[in-house]
Amino acid sequence: MTAAATGYRPPATLPEELKALKGWLVWRLVQLPGESKLRKVPYYVSGKPRKNHGTEEDRAQLATFDQAAGACAKGGYSGLGLAILPDFGVVALDFDRVAAGGDIDPRVAALVDGTYAEFSPSGTGVRAFFKGSLPSRKNNDPAPGEFEVEVFGTSGFVTVTGNVLPDCELFGNDTTLAPITPAVRALFAQRFGAAAMPGATGDDDADWLLSVSPKVGLSIDDARRLLEGVSADCGYDDWLGVGQALHHEFDGSDEGLALFRAWSNTGAKPAADKTITGKWASFGRYTGQPRSMAWVLKAAKEQRAVNPELEDFWAYLPQHNYLFVPTRELWPGGSVNGHVKNWPTNPVNGKPIRPSDWLDKHRSLQQMTWWPGASEIIENRAVFDGGVVDKDGVRVFNLYREAEPFEGNALQVAPWRDHLRAVYPEDADHIERWLAHRVQRPGEKLNHALVLGGVPGIGKDTLLEPVKRAVGAWNWQDIGPQQVLGNFNGWAKAVVVRLSEARDLGDVSRYALYEGTKTYIAAPPDVIRVNEKNLREHYVVNVLGLVITTNHRSDGLYLPADDRRHYVAWSDRTKEEFGDAYWRWLWAWLDDGGAANVAAYLRSLDLSGFNPKASPPKTPAFWVMVAAGEAPESNELRDAIGALEFCDAFTLSDLVDVAGTSGLAYELNDRKHRRSLPHKFERVGYVPVRNPDAKDGAWVIGGRRQSVYSRADLAYSDQVRAARALRGIGGIGEVGEVPPGRLKV
Repeated sequence: MTAAATGYRPPATLPEELKALKGWLVWRLVQLPGESKLRKVPYYVSGKPRKNHGTEEDRAQLATFDQAAGACAKGGYSGLGLAILPDFGVVALDFDRVAAGGDIDPRVAALVDGTYAEFSPSGTGVRAFFKGSLPSRKNNDPAPGEFEVEVFGTSGFVTVTGNVLPDCELFGNDTTLAPITPAVRALFAQRFGAAAMPGATGDDDADWLLSVSPKVGLSIDDARRLLEGVSADCGYDDWLGVGQALHHEFDGSDEGLALFRAWSNTGAKPAADKTITGKWASFGRYTGQPRSMAWVLKAAKEQRAVNPELEDFWAYLPQHNYLFVPTRELWPGGSVNGHVKNWPTNPVNGKPIRPSDWLDKHRSLQQMTWWPGASEIIENRAVFDGGVVDKDGVRVFNLYREAEPFEGNALQVAPWRDHLRAVYPEDADHIERWLAHRVQRPGEKLNHALVLGGVPGIGKDTLLEPVKRAVGAWNWQDIGPQQVLGNFNGWAKAVVVRLSEARDLGDVSRYALYEGTKTYIAAPPDVIRVNEKNLREHYVVNVLGLVITTNHRSDGLYLPADDRRHYVAWSDRTKEEFGDAYWRWLWAWLDDGGAANVAAYLRSLDLSGFNPKASPPKTPAFWVMVAAGEAPESNELRDAIGALEFCDAFTLSDLVDVAGTSGLAYELNDRKHRRSLPHKFERVGYVPVRNPDAKDGAWVIGGRRQSVYSRADLAYSDQVRAARALRGIGGIGEVGEVPPGRLKV
């Protein structure tokens, strides 16, 4: 029987790497006893059902592509199938129910982009093939909102239809077998756990742990000093963890092995050298819970003695108190002397010296500051209003405290990323990079605020919770609008400040809030004067990143059209779209290691294309807020100014004349509103122009002193020229000259 008679057509295009495999089968739908659902059962081309998968007997009966296609053409089978064996170096991903009606789930489309992918026999599933190795796994009970996926990498068989996805054919990938991508590996780790990946070889033998936990950046000497605070009698799992961390930090080098051996030998029952070298050789591949030097840092801190030592204190000379380093609190001298057990001795007479006296002489501070990225003790530098200057003999204590080391899997972050994209689909990439910048570069100023808007109950604050943990809760401050406008600003000592529930505070207050945040959002100023209760005012480096959350789109923030300090993201999702079960599931995931995973992901996210100093894009939501903040009288002002004969500059009297008897004229004449007029004129593009020839800056026009307003987009010299033209005394040119192009005709 010919192909025309059976109706079967073999795939027109397939990657040659697949066609070259001697692993082809045929299959047919069979109803097995006791089952109502039809099964896809594989057969050899001889007609016998496949059995004993992967054995020599099985391999001997697998066919070439042409043999299997020929068997299908003869009839009696539903289609072609491909056996998946470990040595084939091929991985197939099978996605169920992701192509209903021909519309492919965009998450799946992104995962299979760039390699051969086809529809399943039912037309509702998608199958993609990759070059590489992953264990076979099945995930048929995914989390809410997730798709089902089965991975074939070491066993099983998959059907091959040749019904290529439209994009796969359109972009010429119908003959491409691409290597396994990082996105596929991330999906595998998320669904099946990273512990399922010991056989997950990529294109090289790089340390897999590097993809989930970056290096700390320690030298061998740093690590040696650190391990002095970690007992080698810590238990087998933790002993392995230290070895894996050292291997990861020092790329499996001989120096790292020597340090692991030396540290191991400090234990009461050190491991045999053969065991140490054998385990060292096995590190670098993922085995068990991932451990990096960040975990070792935390372990060392936990083992630190509870009782304070002399070295835990510094004398703070401006207040003659003593800084207790672990808590950053100031102690009186009597408390220091009463709690430090080991008093220093006088080297001359051997008598004990009060710790406070010894600290005054040997460990004294001239200043305190807060400076992420700088060392704890900053020598020979001082922080002033103008910035940081070199100053011999000055010692500054840096109050900044790094976040606690955390262990997380950067590949297992789908719940958080999916929620971010559900709430802010168009803004997710920018939000991720903004947050990652705060985690990776806390000491670098990010020159724009992040505005997250939407109705209550959609998870704006939930998105930020892992970031708070990543930067350290003590480096995160939550404030309200009144604190921005208040006298105390200790909250400025933060990597991230969340300004919550920004909304209409009255016309002037909204503008005051906008003006009040300018100093903190962008630099310069490079330093900020901090005023805290019960502490001397001091200067800190201006590196905070401001996140503004608001539930109000029309009466929230005031933003002018020329603003360059705010990236605005707005969500149209509603509270009803997220049920209680969803929040319980998401928060359980965050608390069960998900927050640490997000922190690890943000810590490793590539920021090479992110410019923290550039002005942010002006989103559609930005322009909505600009329009919402437009004062009702702004258009009336524009009309009145446009009616002037000469509109490069004007006085208040000029506007009153053209306003006539309108409501605008009443407002312009009402002295109660005079103080807000400069702000309203600035909204429509006009600013006051000072008279350079008068001490008080006023202009004498029509025999009385008046303020003149000129176009904000003019150079100052042109603004003065326009103001002088109003009174006919001339400007930079001839007397009475009107600048060319300025007269309204």
